[in-house]
Amino acid sequence: MTSYRIRSSSEKAALTRRGSTLLIVLWTVALLGLVVVSVQTSALRQATSSRQQLSRVRARWAARAGVERIIARLAWENESPTPAGPLTLVKDLASLSEGELRGATYEIAYSDQGALITGPVDLGKKLNINTMSQAELMTLPYMTEDVADAILDWMDSDDEVRPQGAEEGFYKSGRFSYKPRNGPIRSLAELELIRGVLPEYVRGEDWNLNGRLDLNEDDGDVSWPPDNADGKLDAGWSEILTTRTTGGGPAPGGEERINLRNASVEEISNRLNIETDQAQALSYYAKNPANTLEGLLRDELNRIRPDGGVSPTPVSQVRPLSRDELRTLFDTATMQGTAFPQAGKLNINTASIEIFDYLPRVSPALADQIIFGRERLIEGYQSIVDLLDIPGVNGSILADLATILDVRSNVYRVCCRGRDEATGVVVEIIATIDRSSLPVKITEYSAE
Repeated sequence: MTSYRIRSSSEKAALTRRGSTLLIVLWTVALLGLVVVSVQTSALRQATSSRQQLSRVRARWAARAGVERIIARLAWENESPTPAGPLTLVKDLASLSEGELRGATYEIAYSDQGALITGPVDLGKKLNINTMSQAELMTLPYMTEDVADAILDWMDSDDEVRPQGAEEGFYKSGRFSYKPRNGPIRSLAELELIRGVLPEYVRGEDWNLNGRLDLNEDDGDVSWPPDNADGKLDAGWSEILTTRTTGGGPAPGGEERINLRNASVEEISNRLNIETDQAQALSYYAKNPANTLEGLLRDELNRIRPDGGVSPTPVSQVRPLSRDELRTLFDTATMQGTAFPQAGKLNINTASIEIFDYLPRVSPALADQIIFGRERLIEGYQSIVDLLDIPGVNGSILADLATILDVRSNVYRVCCRGRDEATGVVVEIIATIDRSSLPVKITEYSAE
C-alpha cells in the first residue's frame, strides 16, 4: 500500500517561491537577451553608418581632388609665358581627369552625342545667352516670339515691355511675387523663372543639369524625367546655352592686359613691340568710346584721325599692323573696363558644327570653312586673326565675326565623381571654374 506524505504549508510556500524565482530569472535572462540584441543591432547600425560616412568622406575628397587638379592645370596655363596650344590644353585636361588616391578614385566626364567624354566641359563651346539677339534666340528649339521677348525683357536694364514681353508688373501679379533680374542671367535654372520658359525646354532629359546621362534619364517612363531611353542625353537648351562664360583673361605669362584707353603711347609701344607712330594711332583710336578692339581688324592705322574717328581714306603714313602684330594685340591688349566681366564668346576651337545653326550671322558655308580649317591645324586656331586665311574673309567681315567668336575659353564645368573602393559609394561634385583672372576661381559649386 502506497503512502503519500502530505507537505506542510511551509514546504508549499518554499516551492512557490522557487517557482517564482525561476520565472523571474527566465524573464530577466530573456530581457537581458533582448537588451544585448538591441545594443548589438544599434552598434551594428552605428558601425555601418560610420563606415558609410567614412566612405562618403573618402569619395567626396577624391572628387574634390579631381576638381583641384583641373584648377592647378588652368592656373599653370594662365601663368606660363608659353601657353600650350588650344587643343593641347583640351588633351591635357582630359589626361588629368582620372586619378587614384588611397582607397578612392575619381573620374571627370560628360555626355556628348551618346558617348561619355573624359574631361571637363569647355563652356566656351556653347553660346552665352546674355549676348544673344532676338534673331539668335528665335533659332532655339521650342522658341516663340513671346518667350524671346520675355527673355530679353528679363535681361535688359529698363522697365519698358517689349511687344510680347514681360516686365515687373507681370511677375509681381502672380502667386509668388518676384522681380525680373534686369541684368545678365546668372544660371540656366534662372531661365525657368521667365514667363513662358518651361523646365523641359531648359533641361530636356538632363534634369539635374550635371551634363551626364544618369540611369533615371535613360529608362523611358520608369522614373522621372521622361526620356526616350536611346542611350543619348538630350539636354534641351542646356546643351546649347550657358550663362557663365567670360571674355578677356590675363596675357601670356599671367600679366595683366594693357588697356589701350588709359595707357601711354610709350607703354603701348613697349608692350606690343610696335613703332611709336603705330602706338600713337592706337591711342587716338582707343580714346573714342565708340571704337572697339575688334574694329582694328577693319580700321587700318593710317586712316585713324587724332580725334579717334576713322577716315575712308589714309590720313597719315603710319604702317598698318601686320598679322603677327594683330595677334599680339589680341593676346595682350584690351579696351574693356574691369568693373564688370565681359560675357564670353564662342570658342571656334571646341565648338561643334551644329552650334553655328544658332548664329545667323555665320552662314552655313562659312561655318563649314571654319571647322574644315580647324581640322587642318594640329593645334587649332591660335588667334582670331587666323580666320583671314579663309577665302572671302577680309578685315571688315572678321571685325564682325570677332565680336562673337574667339579661340580661347576661360570657363570650364567639372562634373567629378569620387568613388570609395571598399564600399562603392559615389559622390558627385559639380564645379564651374573661371580662369579669366588670377587666382583661378570656382564660380559655382554643388556636391551631393
